[in-house]
Formats: sequence, structure tokens, C-alpha cells
Amino acid sequence: MSRSFAMSNHTKVFYTIVFAAFNAIISSFALFVDGNYSVVKILSIFSFLIFGINCLLESNNLLFLARTFILGIIGYFPMIIKIMFGEGAFFSSYEISTQDFDIVLLMYVTTSFALLSNNIGLAFVNKRNYVHLDAKLVPISQSSKKNRQTRRNYWRLAGLIGVILALFSSYIFIRAYGQTILVAGYGSEDASGAGIPFGSVGVLGAVGIFSLFVAGMKGYIKNWKFVFYIGCFVFIIYSQIFMGPRQDAMSTLFGLLILYGVANRREIKMKVSYIPILVIFYIFFEVWGVAREVLAAGVSITSIIVQSFTNIGATDAVRMGTFSPIATTFSNTVWLIENHIINYSMGQSYLEWILRIPPEILYPGRPADYALMFQEHGLISGGGFFELAEVYMNFGLLGALVIPGIISFLMAKSYYYAFYRQSMLSYFLLFSFLSIFLRGTWYQTFAFFRAFLVCMLLYFVYLFIVQILWPAMKLRIQKRCAHSHQVASTS
Repeated sequence: MSRSFAMSNHTKVFYTIVFAAFNAIISSFALFVDGNYSVVKILSIFSFLIFGINCLLESNNLLFLARTFILGIIGYFPMIIKIMFGEGAFFSSYEISTQDFDIVLLMYVTTSFALLSNNIGLAFVNKRNYVHLDAKLVPISQSSKKNRQTRRNYWRLAGLIGVILALFSSYIFIRAYGQTILVAGYGSEDASGAGIPFGSVGVLGAVGIFSLFVAGMKGYIKNWKFVFYIGCFVFIIYSQIFMGPRQDAMSTLFGLLILYGVANRREIKMKVSYIPILVIFYIFFEVWGVAREVLAAGVSITSIIVQSFTNIGATDAVRMGTFSPIATTFSNTVWLIENHIINYSMGQSYLEWILRIPPEILYPGRPADYALMFQEHGLISGGGFFELAEVYMNFGLLGALVIPGIISFLMAKSYYYAFYRQSMLSYFLLFSFLSIFLRGTWYQTFAFFRAFLVCMLLYFVYLFIVQILWPAMKLRIQKRCAHSHQVASTS
């Protein structure tokens, strides 16, 4: 990396933190104006502008941009609706009672604090910190023949098993959802699905696709593309999109894009030319969210498109895709805390991640998903438990200054570790985030932890096979051959 580029990158990182800190400060003023809508409106507009500027500064890395954008856009979405349509406007039709302006104000401040934490977390693992590592690494082409062979064995095994994992995951999804949305509505009884037996099905499929992709990109598997395309069609198109789910399919596609850059030692940047493509993708998946429920009933494509976007401007409340329902989980949580219906958990939900490791089928008494608590308290939500909702439930506003930064730090650490090391371990750490990226950032942070466990389990299985099982089998075969040769010579 040239010095000029490093200085430019350093300057961008510095400004993102400065802007995010300024944003957190001006947002905190909203807590002291006694809910004055006019003042909060001005402060919020400044925050939105700063958020947009920071997204532009993060545009040199698509993964970090996506992390920052999702964190901010969901958290700010309720306040955006209040600013655009008035203090009494509703951002979701799920639970009107928790959408008061004072609740949205707390969500706004929490999000501003979280964005500062996020930028600090990303900055701690900035690319310039890895320049020394890059200089010390020995190119793969110059490493010993034994190391090259071992690396090749790892990736060949991962690619082969990856195909099996993708097909197995596809089978589980197809069996779970029953019939395609062309025949039965998504999640309806007509689909006659068996249900998903464990929550890591999508992780297994995505990691399988990723493993084959990286192994092929690195040249360890020849003529891999045909199998890869078939695997992508079966897993992403048929078992996901045609069955109704969207997020795992989108995460896998996004992950492949990021991995393409990592395998080629090139950061994928956000370009203006990408915006139309992203808009088309957003429109498609937004329309597909409606189509999956009504397509089987014979509703025309034109009607589905109209329904998808006329609902956004509904008179009673804004209804915008999954933005509205997942923001509702945030407002519901803040409302429960502020009305003293539940107390701060003080980290309990994060400690319970350990107890939630076994599948429910093996441990029926494990802690329940916190997304279910809303129904217990008579509230409605659209599913999931947004990251900032869990942060607020545990530590309130101050937690937003710490927890999002830790997650962003680990994500950036795994990204640059894979970018420079290019080892299987480094890639599987990155798979932990990419395989479940949208579900982890959108629905619940626990998804990242579960994906990490799955990826590490797969990695150690491969380590055992390549380093212990295969050499032992090879030695046994050699001994048998030597014994047979000795017997033949004696006779």
C-alpha cells in the first residue's frame, strides 16, 4: 500500500469518528428539550445528514458500508417517518401503542450512540494496521511444497463437502417449506411443510457455497464453475427464493461478492453505477415479499407490484417492507423498559447465548427467543429482535456506546484477517458473518454467534480429517502394501 493511500484512508477513518461523535453529541441534546418536536426535528435532520456523509466515507468497503447503513437506517427509520409526516405519524401498522414520539426520540439517540460505537469498532481494525502483516507474509507460490499441498487438501475437502452441505441444506429447506410459492402461499397450511428442525440450516448451505467458491477461485478445484452454478441454483433460487425465504438468499449473494474481493485481495467499493442495480434488487425482493403470499392465489404480477408500493403510503401507518416490523421490535422493547414492565437485563440475554447453543429439539428447556416476549406482554411485532433492541433491553442508552462497536470490531477483524492471511481458518471466521449477514444485522445478533459455532465446528472437522485421519489412513495403506510386497517376495 502506498503511503499516500494510507494517509487518505487514515483521514477518512478520522473524519468518520469525528462526525459520528458530533452526531452523538447533538443527538443527546434531544434528551434535554422535553420532547420539543421543532427542536428535535432540526437535530434529527443534522443527524441524518451526518449519517449520509459517514456512509459515503465508508463506501470504500462494501461490507463496512452495509454494516453501518443497516444499523443506522433501521434505528433512524421511525424518526424519519416522524419528521416527514408529523409528530403523530406511525412507522408501522403492527403496534401503534409503542410509537409515541418520546419512545422514537430514545430510539433516535440510541442509534446515534450506536453509530459512534460502530465507527470506533471499525477504526480499531483499520486496514493500515495490517500493512506490517502483509509485508511478512510469504506468497503461496513461494511457500514450501508441503504447505501448498496441505492447503490444497484443505480446500479440496472443504469444496467437496461444501457441495454436500449445500444440497443437504437445500433438501431441509424444501422439506421444511413444503411446496413452492407458485403452488401454495408462503408459510400457509397448504404448503404442508415439515418445519425447520434446527436454525443453522441456512449457515450450512451458505458455508458450503462459499467453500466451493473460494476453493475454485484459488485454483484448488478445476472445472468447478458448473457445479457451483448448479449448487447456487438449487440452494439460493429453488430452496430459498421459490420457497419464500429471502434473507438467507440475499446474504449468500452478498457474501459471494465480498469473498470475490477478498480472494483477489481487492476491497469491493460502492460505486455510483451500483446504485441502479441495488435499487432493482430492492424492488425485486420487496415485490417478492408480497408475491410469495398471493402468487399461488392467481393474483397478477401487476397487482402484486401495485400492492407492494401502495401499502407504503397507507393512511393509518407507513408500511415499508421489513423496515416497519423490525423497527417495531425496537420500539416495543424501549416502551417495555420505559414503562417498567421489564427491567434492564444487564447482559443476561448475551449470557444466554451459551444456553441456546443446543438445538431446541435436543434442549426443549433452553431460553426462549426474546422475539417471543412481545406476545407475552400483549404487544404485536413482525418477528425478529433487532440488535439495538437487545442492546437497549440490556444496558439502555449507554449500552449503545459499547455493544455495536464490539460486533463491528469482530466483523472487521475477521475481514482483514482473511484479506491478508488467506488461510482456511481466516476464511471460516469471515464466513461466520457473511453466511448470516442480513439475519444477524437485521433480526438478531445471536445469529452471528450460532454461525461462528457452526463454522468453527466445520473447520475443526476438516482439520481432523486432513491432519489426523487422512495421514493415518495413508500410513495404514502403505503398511498393507509393504506387507503384501514382503509376502510376495518371500513366496
